Amino acid sequence: MFGKFNGAAREHVDVPLDRLAEIVHLARACGPDLPSSAGESGAVPEADASARDLRRALDALPEDERAVLLAIALIGRGDFSARDFDVALTQAFDRDTGAIAATLLGIPALGETLEQGAIACGADFSSVSSRPASRLNGRLH
Repeated sequence: MFGKFNGAAREHVDVPLDRLAEIVHLARACGPDLPSSAGESGAVPEADASARDLRRALDALPEDERAVLLAIALIGRGDFSARDFDVALTQAFDRDTGAIAATLLGIPALGETLEQGAIACGADFSSVSSRPASRLNGRLH
């Protein structure tokens, strides 16, 4: 599990490390040009299977896990330090939760950004298989 206590709500939120690794894998498969293919609304063209898979994976996550991913991405791109995870998480929760996936899809080099943020926060991907986590009907479990 990877996550922290949300400073504002004082509830524990986390993302299993295998889910985080799968999102990183899917984002890397899309390449660094994902924002231009996703568009401002986050809509993904049907022809781009990698981007469509990433969008489905993000949409399948519970709201709190999407917020953790956004906090990690904000740390990965340098908006916050790892010490400020609770602040980044609170800011992520303050966003319209329906827009978090679109916000994530708008981050250039999302896979690398998520990985950098997660590592800065202490995640160790060495224990996670290099293959994507198993999915059932396109949903993460």
